[in-house]
Amino acid sequence: MFRRFLYDLYDYLVEIAPIALIALGLFLLVVGPGCARADTWSSLGGVSHHFNRSTPHNEENFGYGFETDTGIPHLRVIGGQYKNSFWRRTFYAGASYTPWALGPVQLGFQAAALTGYGSDTCDDTGHCSYHERLTVFGVPMAQIEGKHFGVNALIAPSLSHKGGVVALQFKVKF
Repeated sequence: MFRRFLYDLYDYLVEIAPIALIALGLFLLVVGPGCARADTWSSLGGVSHHFNRSTPHNEENFGYGFETDTGIPHLRVIGGQYKNSFWRRTFYAGASYTPWALGPVQLGFQAAALTGYGSDTCDDTGHCSYHERLTVFGVPMAQIEGKHFGVNALIAPSLSHKGGVVALQFKVKF
């Protein structure tokens, strides 16, 4: 019974995630530390390329999100949603930290909690069901930002049975 409650609670939280992310973004814009001088970006989704070409993947990862400065140098809060490589809607919230520079490129890493990377299980009759779970990840990243437009590049190495991926996320400053 308690397990069912947790599943129902999780399903509810996944449903309200877009509203919560928008509310968090607005909160950070209005009352967040350093908001008077904060850079805030709106991400427009992006594209990806998977190293494992033997299985099909969605490589047009459209969505929306935000990233905003925290007042701590090189640290931003991020959140949003996109259609992931398995054609599932993913919601994410986390932070990016880019303390190193190589010319115009800022280097660092991004860490977030996200949905949409659960598992499928099938019974003996062939009936399959999807089991959602919250996933936490951290990946190296690079970003290039102009006055109004920018690009984030993320790379996830190949781990166990999952192939790696390189992703580009496009963004505009507002």
